[in-house]
Amino acid sequence: MKSVARFIKSVEKNPAVQSAVHVFRNGRTGQIIYSRRGVITQELIKEQFPRPNWQNELPDIRKDLWRPLAILKLGDKATADEAIKALKELKLERSLAKNGDEISEWRKKAYDGNIWHYRHYRPVYVHESVADLATVTDACVETSADGEEPPEIFWTDQWSRGAAELWNPNVKHTTV
Repeated sequence: MKSVARFIKSVEKNPAVQSAVHVFRNGRTGQIIYSRRGVITQELIKEQFPRPNWQNELPDIRKDLWRPLAILKLGDKATADEAIKALKELKLERSLAKNGDEISEWRKKAYDGNIWHYRHYRPVYVHESVADLATVTDACVETSADGEEPPEIFWTDQWSRGAAELWNPNVKHTTV
């Protein structure tokens, strides 16, 4: 696997990629962070994890733990700003939901009834972020004007993308 910096540089060599949303996955816990700049900062972690608890701990900023999951390339900066705002809101609503029991019922559990499987790894966060990406790209395709480029997602591996029938057919997928 390429390093994070080399992966981002390989995607951003294209001058058309000026408005992108970077999705990072924590290799130890499976937690997800969305970034516009392609880097993870302590402020970004505090913003996206407002109420850490024993099930959803505040992740470490260590750069060796964070790996890119995907980069969402959109038509312009305004669309990218709206997309990252929507992704952050979906994640925040899920983590701060008052009906946490209902959300917990939807999540896949391990044999012991917890959402983590080995040590503290939680694959459900990756699955939820991919579903959120599919929802946001559907909205981007619906609101895009004729002649605009459809959203394109650069994946680190094919497995993270999930099943093809879950995605809008107008969204391009590339494995880097």
